[in-house]
Amino acid sequence: MSDTTDGVPPYLDQPVWYEPLRSPSWLLPKAEPDAPLIVFATPAPPAHEAPEDRELREGLPMYLAEAVRYSTAARTAVAFGGSTAAGAIHADVLVAEAPEGRSLEVRLRGASGDDLGTVIQPADDDAALGRGIGALPGAVAAALRPAGVRSVWSTVFQIPIETHATDYVRGYAVCRALRDPAIHRDVADDSEETARRRASVDAAFRRLADLSGRVTTPFASMLFFAGLAAAHHHGNPAYLGYRLSANGRCTTATDPLDPVFRVSVLVFRMLGDPVIAGQRTRVLATAGDDDLARWLSRIDDVTALV
Repeated sequence: MSDTTDGVPPYLDQPVWYEPLRSPSWLLPKAEPDAPLIVFATPAPPAHEAPEDRELREGLPMYLAEAVRYSTAARTAVAFGGSTAAGAIHADVLVAEAPEGRSLEVRLRGASGDDLGTVIQPADDDAALGRGIGALPGAVAAALRPAGVRSVWSTVFQIPIETHATDYVRGYAVCRALRDPAIHRDVADDSEETARRRASVDAAFRRLADLSGRVTTPFASMLFFAGLAAAHHHGNPAYLGYRLSANGRCTTATDPLDPVFRVSVLVFRMLGDPVIAGQRTRVLATAGDDDLARWLSRIDDVTALV
């Protein structure tokens, strides 16, 4: 279970979109309880950090944890500001700056502290950064094989193409920021701070909506839907301004096996369209998936989400 400090989870043992979407366990690969645990961690933030650099630093471990979760038989988690999980394989995710250029680095340590090596991808410019983001999951999975981490095939997770990869990784950080209840609250007697928070939420929604439109893999949409669900949960009606974007992404999903079709039941309920939600619920009720059935019962009453 994820811990929470000031509303933003500092440790995630499920994808960042998981809890806001009411824990759709049917969307996660099954992991054995004794499967290796890999904790992806970021270093503490530097004293002065540009917003885009912070998003990259925070987004990379969430992206890698998700990619490795779907491409191996391991369990994964994310720790922000360092990893302390006992008995875990530690993967320290760095955006390293050096005189010869920037690089993406994942320094791997075994459960007993032994060095498993370092995966490095050059990221000197935007194109190289996109290529490096795309190459990291496979390279990390390969480096983990000597530690007993077995690769598997996923039909759900897809590596983003390099032209979208950087925005995709930053989208994880944007989604995580929307889970903070403080960003959804107005500040009494401080109109400037209230305006700043409202603008920040609107900018986050715009970015995630754009991402879900350009990157048509399911998890880009999960980030967008989770951001809307977080606002809904915290009583911020701003998510309703993105009704058309969310509706468009949902209605293009027509296959009941498509994760977007399934999660659309929750989205349509949030958007106040119980008729379509009910139609899709009846279709999914015949799927014979117990995890899906339990999830559908949890979202049956949308007022329970507030």
